Amino acid sequence: MAAERVRPLAEHLTDYERHLDHLQRNPRHVEGTLAYLTKAAKGLGWPTLGNVDAGKLAGYLSEQADKRGTSARTYNANVVAWRAFSRWCVRTNRLASDPLATLSRRNTDSDRRRVRRDVSPEELTRIIAEAERSPTVTVVKSVNGKPVRTRMTCPERAWAYRIAAGTGFRASEVASLMPEAFA
Repeated sequence: MAAERVRPLAEHLTDYERHLDHLQRNPRHVEGTLAYLTKAAKGLGWPTLGNVDAGKLAGYLSEQADKRGTSARTYNANVVAWRAFSRWCVRTNRLASDPLATLSRRNTDSDRRRVRRDVSPEELTRIIAEAERSPTVTVVKSVNGKPVRTRMTCPERAWAYRIAAGTGFRASEVASLMPEAFA
């Protein structure tokens, strides 16, 4: 463990990325997680695993949130990424104990940036009517972690809205539907 504590943090992060890939995590999730870890490690000047400290990380994340005006949700995403990494370090015998066990998340209810609400029946009718009249659009969706552009006609888009409203499906779930899914 002593040797692991002085090994460059970048090497541990590479090993952690391989671990997440081995678990077949979504490539976007892996990329985002590594971005959180790398950015904070660089911002804090942590060259080795032995430098990881909960108090310094909390201070850095708070400072970044204040400077950039980011939400509690973004702060929490950083905390979750770092805590998962530090628990993995303990499980793989890189650390004797979790240095980030005391790191807490923020209350997201007190910092809502996007308040979601139901669409009224009148609004839904207007949205569908506009989708039927509007020109064909290019839609970008993710396939195997890569953006793919497809064209969507007016009737297709209107039906996508109808399906989403009727089922509660998210855009990616509606996009994944195939003709075989319908009777």
